[in-house]
Amino acid sequence: MANYHNTQVFIDDRRYNLKYSIVKSIEEYVESVNMYNGGSSSVIRETKKNTYERKKSDLKKFLNFLETKNYDIKYTIHINQLIIEEYTKYLYMLKKPDGSEYSINSRNSFFTSFKSYLTYLATKNAIKREAYQYIDNHNIATRSKKSAQIESEIGFLHTHQITKLYNNIDKYYKANIDLNRNKALFMLLLHGFRRDEIRNLKWNDINFEKSTARIYSQKTSKVNTVYLNTDTMNALKEHRNVLTADLLTFESYVFAGYVNQRGKMVRVGYKQICENTIANMIRTIAEDEKDSEGKEITARTFRKTFTVVNLSLGNKLTLIQTYTKHTLPVLQKNYSTYFANEELNPRQAIEKYFNNIFNRRDTSLDDLKIEDIVSNTALNEKLEKYYFNLFMQTLKKI
Repeated sequence: MANYHNTQVFIDDRRYNLKYSIVKSIEEYVESVNMYNGGSSSVIRETKKNTYERKKSDLKKFLNFLETKNYDIKYTIHINQLIIEEYTKYLYMLKKPDGSEYSINSRNSFFTSFKSYLTYLATKNAIKREAYQYIDNHNIATRSKKSAQIESEIGFLHTHQITKLYNNIDKYYKANIDLNRNKALFMLLLHGFRRDEIRNLKWNDINFEKSTARIYSQKTSKVNTVYLNTDTMNALKEHRNVLTADLLTFESYVFAGYVNQRGKMVRVGYKQICENTIANMIRTIAEDEKDSEGKEITARTFRKTFTVVNLSLGNKLTLIQTYTKHTLPVLQKNYSTYFANEELNPRQAIEKYFNNIFNRRDTSLDDLKIEDIVSNTALNEKLEKYYFNLFMQTLKKI
């Protein structure tokens, strides 16, 4: 059991291995990797040797980190969330002995090896539950500084592109479970959420009666309750309707991932969908489409689209920040040309945004409930103006 990716892990809080030394654990982990996958051909032997040496080299960096930062810890049980966070920062800043940058693939190898090692520790009950859950729920990966896209360089999508991408879901995904899942994913991406925020959604975060969702932001460590568009709620209901009961428990992820159970990949509610699945879905439905800057369409393209369109519609900055977590300096620096002056409440704003991107009539005020406006004098005035304009338009047609 040396391929520790997607391994099903159960940690017994009452029976921690308290005396498993970090040095010994790394040696045994690397050796277990070396024993994985039998075979005697020269190609297999060479592959095993390369994997063994790479894992050994990757995890030596963790030992160097502990020494450099003067972390006086000996046993694996003392590897906590703080150490994991500091080590990821350390790897991000790490350079080669000659001062040059590591390649993207090399950096990702460091992170992958470290995450696999911690999963190995979890299978040995040699790391605390909260530390493993942190590494399991967070995206421990990085990009080189040169490859990171500047916000202002990311393009957005035009309405005809959004419609094409949405229709392509039907074109490429035939099975109900994938079709409905990807439609729901697509609609949530259009809300400007980060990919990890969508991945970490659980069914108990969705309120189907109020059309809201609790969104946990890893960037701000805050939980925001936000309104979800009507189409999105319908997509989530259709996604839910084709799932089996074991994927609909209170703590199940909305978008479940797979684990390896006795050599078979099985979808389970306690594991969220992996990032590559979302990235591949976007890449598939995008076909040859590019964003407004001629670049590949990614999850960040949807965030840019949400911000640009809502600013153009005059929706409040606070609403945009609630969904995207953009700071005011970022909005002012990268989006100043899209600002307008109209302001609506959150429910109106999101519905107006979706009506705009799907080229529909604005019905955001048609079924507005009195509790949405009763305490807002300015909005009452705007409502009166809205109906007055409708009245005048009706008179002109008579």
